[in-house]
Amino acid sequence: MKKNTLKTAGALISALILLLSFTSCSSKLKLKGSKIVDPKTGSEYVYVPGNFIPKSVSEEVYATFRYNGVSVKYFEIEGLKPTEWLYSEIGDLIYSGNEKLPTFTEFGAKKMFICYNNDVMFSLAEISNSDSLAEIIKCYNEGEKLSPNYFNANTYRLIFESDSYKSIYYMLNLVVTPEGYFIYNRFEGYMVDAGDLLSPYVEPYSYAEDY
Repeated sequence: MKKNTLKTAGALISALILLLSFTSCSSKLKLKGSKIVDPKTGSEYVYVPGNFIPKSVSEEVYATFRYNGVSVKYFEIEGLKPTEWLYSEIGDLIYSGNEKLPTFTEFGAKKMFICYNNDVMFSLAEISNSDSLAEIIKCYNEGEKLSPNYFNANTYRLIFESDSYKSIYYMLNLVVTPEGYFIYNRFEGYMVDAGDLLSPYVEPYSYAEDY
């Protein structure tokens, strides 16, 4: 009986040691001025504007960051180096690379999804026709920048995919108000009137009668 008890205790201790060893493998990120630093790799990350979102992240925790008593888990982004890119469980994207992040034009969108959230698997519409997409991009790039006004509105996400940046999307918002359809850059603080370009894709899901 004692032997069995000792064996069981030994197995539990071994499992606990193994679990702790896995836990200790994740990096402990530190705050250094305005940057988040990984002492293990020397990477110094900065926060990336929310226009950029990852396509897919790993399930295993790569690092943790504790600030003001709150611990946040960070994960690798599939297809990108974790020493350059990490994504947190609360939706923060951090970057330590030397290359300048692309503007919307430089991103080179080849496809667009209209979604309720970041999941393109359940998109309301997918636009890959080059002419249709070019019209939308031109409208956003050349349209008059308007002050945000989206009270009493339905909002969607416009998620763009690129051949040049295979692991991340570029995101804008679509705001539907009684006055019309607007492409909204929440992180740069302006809207552009989209006219009727996007209404055919969204009207079946819009609740204009509720305004």
